[in-house]
Amino acid sequence: MTRLFVSHIHVLGAGVDSEHLRLSMEEGQAFSGKAKIELICEADEVDEFLAVVRDEAATAHRGDGVIAVTNLDRIWTA
Repeated sequence: MTRLFVSHIHVLGAGVDSEHLRLSMEEGQAFSGKAKIELICEADEVDEFLAVVRDEAATAHRGDGVIAVTNLDRIWTA
């Protein structure tokens, strides 16, 4: 079951790109706008998807390029 989610997020703290920061009254501090990619895939597909993200989604901007891989014990849909 492969699923892809893309969310627009505000990065705070050390991940803020000083060249592209904005100030937010809601967060009360500077932030950088980023896109967060979440992918659910089979274990044998992980390396292939990691390569695609590393090669195609890199921007060289501060705070970009963080990739985390976790195991999911169960997935269910409503």
